[in-house]
Amino acid sequence: MVFFIYLAAAAWQDVRRREISGWFLCCFGAVFFILQLCRRIIPETWGIDLSMLSKGMSASSSLEELAGGMAIGAALLFIGQITKGAIGTGDGLFFLVSGCYLGFYKNLFFLCISLFLSSGAGLLCLVWGRRKGQDWRGKKLPFLVFAFLPGILITMS
Repeated sequence: MVFFIYLAAAAWQDVRRREISGWFLCCFGAVFFILQLCRRIIPETWGIDLSMLSKGMSASSSLEELAGGMAIGAALLFIGQITKGAIGTGDGLFFLVSGCYLGFYKNLFFLCISLFLSSGAGLLCLVWGRRKGQDWRGKKLPFLVFAFLPGILITMS
């Protein structure tokens, strides 16, 4: 449920303002980090089952898996710097934070499906614009809208 709120709020901010609040990302990053700590420490220490809390989280217990998930977001930030903002900073930070929750493989799959959906939508916009006699080449689409559905599907798996 927490990841669903994160997805919905981030997509909403991306559509409405074309940016994602830094406070929002920091707060959810802290929440996901605390959830990961609780998922590792509480069952070992007190023997309490937290499977309900960790639904959709990375199944791996290794910190390398989580660091790899966060590295995906870091790579997007790096590519965004090289391309002078072709990939938004908010998108990179979004995937950095989601990597803390999902881990490497789920976050990579999440990014790939989101890219596939946004590319398809971009292609449809180009074709539609061409048919209407409009030039859509310089237009930007809010990317996190296309991350919403894959994010829900990944957390349900």
